[in-house]
Amino acid sequence: MIFVRLFWVFFKVGLFAFGGGYATIPLITNFVVNENHWISIRELTDILTISQMTPGPIAINSATFVGTKIAFIPGSIVATLGIVTPAMIILLPLSKLIFSGKELKLLDYILKGIKPAVASLIFIAFIDLFKSSIFNGVFQLSNVNVVAIISFVIGFVMYYKKVSIIKIIGVCAAIGAVYQILF
Repeated sequence: MIFVRLFWVFFKVGLFAFGGGYATIPLITNFVVNENHWISIRELTDILTISQMTPGPIAINSATFVGTKIAFIPGSIVATLGIVTPAMIILLPLSKLIFSGKELKLLDYILKGIKPAVASLIFIAFIDLFKSSIFNGVFQLSNVNVVAIISFVIGFVMYYKKVSIIKIIGVCAAIGAVYQILF
């Protein structure tokens, strides 16, 4: 039964995964954390962090890691199949039309309508991750994670100064490791 639920949850995420991986984060949060209570928001944040560090699309990596957390290797396979199946069903027939060279006005209009929704989903994902990382899940001054704020500010400044993303990740990881060792 868990495998059917796992497949269905990630099938729904894959079905509405317009805009890429970051736009799926609110969907994954809603289905996995809020509705099914399979993992906590803190665990999801850790999974998203690992998903960003591993090669491949963040949505597929997240599905794989959530599936592993819930039902080990079979769960990871089922969740991954669930998230990629809608794209296969939709894009295989649609790709013939897209690559035929014909102009598809209806598809253009649909995509123009979806763009603002995708932007809002990405913004929601940002707010959720920010709240989970900086405020440990609750917007209260007493819940502020000082190391997260320091890493956020340093990472933001380094990015603004065009420092390599790899260096930013390394510096912020070092900050976290030093804090863990000292405190």
